[in-house]
Amino acid sequence: MKRSKRKLTRVRGRLWRRRIKSKLYFEIVIFLALISGGVSYAFFSNSVVIPNDGTLPKTTWMMYYTAMPDQSTGYLALATAGNYSAELGAWTKKGRIVDTSQTLLRGAEPNVMFEDGVYKLWWHYTNYAFCYATSYDGFTWQNHGTILSEAPTEIACPFVFKENGVYYMYYGVYNSARYGKWFHEATSTNGIDFTILGTVLTVGSGWDSLELGNIYVKNIAGVYYMFYEARSDGYWQIGLATSSSPLGPFTKQGNAPLINRYPGEACHPEIHKIGDTYYMWFHGSSSGLLPTDIYRRESQDLITWTNERLVLTRTESWEGVGNAQGQVADMCLIEVKA
Repeated sequence: MKRSKRKLTRVRGRLWRRRIKSKLYFEIVIFLALISGGVSYAFFSNSVVIPNDGTLPKTTWMMYYTAMPDQSTGYLALATAGNYSAELGAWTKKGRIVDTSQTLLRGAEPNVMFEDGVYKLWWHYTNYAFCYATSYDGFTWQNHGTILSEAPTEIACPFVFKENGVYYMYYGVYNSARYGKWFHEATSTNGIDFTILGTVLTVGSGWDSLELGNIYVKNIAGVYYMFYEARSDGYWQIGLATSSSPLGPFTKQGNAPLINRYPGEACHPEIHKIGDTYYMWFHGSSSGLLPTDIYRRESQDLITWTNERLVLTRTESWEGVGNAQGQVADMCLIEVKA
């Protein structure tokens, strides 16, 4: 999503109650600050409605995404798709599950992992911090508070993957002018206590000379592909860097972006292989920076991406339908097998 230059005021709350009727309601109520063991816990303020559609398919794709009716309010939302329908764009919206607006929206940028029966969520909570939450059903979340900060330096766009018992987190770091100039990396053995290792990529001198944004890293046959969002002007595009190690260093591939939608943009790449084909989901606009919807392309070699398809559009008021400032963006896809 587009990052505001205004600071976010933290609000702390607790999950209050849940009741089940014909629909599933989650009511989350703000309360005063709770500090336990020196950790500040942050919960959310919103009453949301998620249709209870019955049992999900045995193999389900879950798309977590940021929904913004304007540039001051945002939600973490969920859509699902059955096996082999995600690539075709057959997504069913389940509704809003977390209000991320608090006072001023800084960002959500959800990164979700399903591991040992637990959904794990890392996301961008304030200008200076990432938070961590867990869920047993993918809908109801308990926030465990801040897990990484470089304050007073601003950070954004966390991405986490796990390999050989180690969680690797990559994220953007801002300079004093509030442009993302570096990607830093941190590691953890539990997904909570991260050790910051340093820089793995910096801005270049061409199409990515102004700012770096969202990241997606994937190990494919021993090569670590870092798909990243960057820009040299106002328009975000998607490029590629690779490494033989998740620790880097990463080497940029080519002098041009893989996906260039100028005068529109392409942001927040997410890559999965279904069958023999790689699919990339991203949010973008047809012209200018806003509004944005979610698209996907496909590739056989991870370099050439074709057959663009619009897969998730703004249809709800809380997604900004009909609003030039609206967004569905920052998607994260996971495959859950029963």
